[in-house]
Amino acid sequence: MNGEADARRTLDVAALPPMAFGNQGLIWWGTVGFMVIEGSMFVIGLVVYFYLRLQVRDWPPSLPNPGLRFGTWNLLVVLASCVPNLFAKKAAEKFDLAGVRAWLGVLVLMGVVSVGLRALEYTTLNCRWDDNAYGSIVWCCSACTPFTSPPMSSTAACSSRWRAPARSRKAGSRTSARTRCTGISSSPGGFRST
Repeated sequence: MNGEADARRTLDVAALPPMAFGNQGLIWWGTVGFMVIEGSMFVIGLVVYFYLRLQVRDWPPSLPNPGLRFGTWNLLVVLASCVPNLFAKKAAEKFDLAGVRAWLGVLVLMGVVSVGLRALEYTTLNCRWDDNAYGSIVWCCSACTPFTSPPMSSTAACSSRWRAPARSRKAGSRTSARTRCTGISSSPGGFRST
């Protein structure tokens, strides 16, 4: 009975590649879904912002303009984060574990700086979140943007526990990072669910 149950769960996936990059990988689709959800909420916030803008004559309503210093610095950090993001991608495609960890470390630091600058930016806004509709939508839109920036999305997409494929001394035996993370172990007859 136990052997029969194991036979039903066995699936030979030897012909499949041990891992995939781009849209063939599961993490890629998860990141796209994350960006669609966050991006659609940000777009809804922008639509509300412009709707409110068209409803009043003075904008911002009886308030001074917000300070732009911290927001500009934050934009520069987010744009600069595209460079280590690219290097982390190239290191992952070369299976360079040390390079991936180093560039992800840089991205995490840039993400922390980005969130810190956003916190400082809140101090220079010309309103509180509960002052009026303008204040609410400005705070809402500014709260959405750190989570869609490249440092945050890269850190969410790449786990710090990622490991390059390990090759054992036996010919043909190979366990990928994907199989270690999903709990599927290599067996002589294919892959067996654990």
